[in-house]
Amino acid sequence: MLASVKPFIPDSLPIESIHYVSPALITAMGKANRALAHYNALLEQSPSTHLLLAPLTRREAMLSSRIEGSRSTLNEVLQFDEDEDVADGSEQRDDLQEIQNYVYALDLGERELRDRPFSLNMLKDLHGILFGSGSVRGKKKNPGAFRARQNWIGPPSLPAPCWTQCLKDPCSEGPPSKENFPN
Repeated sequence: MLASVKPFIPDSLPIESIHYVSPALITAMGKANRALAHYNALLEQSPSTHLLLAPLTRREAMLSSRIEGSRSTLNEVLQFDEDEDVADGSEQRDDLQEIQNYVYALDLGERELRDRPFSLNMLKDLHGILFGSGSVRGKKKNPGAFRARQNWIGPPSLPAPCWTQCLKDPCSEGPPSKENFPN
């Protein structure tokens, strides 16, 4: 049974098999577009978009760091933003520093995307910020560089997927072909 398991390798982008003019997709895209326009209008009316987005950014950073085992709450994160001395132990300080690094990386990524397209180099820069400062979990594991070996989860008897096939610069992929869209 285990020998028949095959690794998942995603299709190359753009996915040509998607029918981009289906009524359901157009309806969903319209709803999403309206919601984004409404949100954009709220941001434009706000005296400080940073004040509006800061709690959301910190919440996203907190939730993302939980994948790696962080146990900090949003209240602790907000307190740490104001006073780094509120951390009551080295493990809590490390968790909060990691979350703060996420916030710095998110903020830098947002600023960088204003002036340059997303690329693998940008991804490595952001990874370097995420794991490069403080005493966070990945500090000694080559922050800002891709792994030399694939991280593999599962029995050693299963074949590991060739991750280099899946790692492409997103800027090298173009939009879907024009045949998929109406004139």
